[in-house]
Amino acid sequence: AAKATLEEMKRLNLPARARKIGVEIEKVFKNLEAASPRVGQARGLGAMWALEIVKNKKTREPDAKFVKKFIRKMFDSNLMILGAGILGNDLRVLPPLTISESDLKKGLKIINSFIY
Repeated sequence: AAKATLEEMKRLNLPARARKIGVEIEKVFKNLEAASPRVGQARGLGAMWALEIVKNKKTREPDAKFVKKFIRKMFDSNLMILGAGILGNDLRVLPPLTISESDLKKGLKIINSFIY
């Protein structure tokens, strides 16, 4: 089974797909980092990205309460986002590597609209 999985990953060129997805997420998340008073930092690797959510960019005080509310809003919008970080103030995304371009853009648009 492992061999078949690796062959399928190679056939679908999933490592390159992870990089491409990551580039799209990075664009949106870095814009949020620059524009939103709630985003302290955007960071990621490949298709896995996180937003550090803060109450105030200057003090960098974590806002875990907002993260919980945000996760619920995303769930209600049919989007799965995880809370992460030892302080509970990170929002983490890792879309499936087989996600369509339109679904990726739709999901990023939903995140973008709720983060402010």
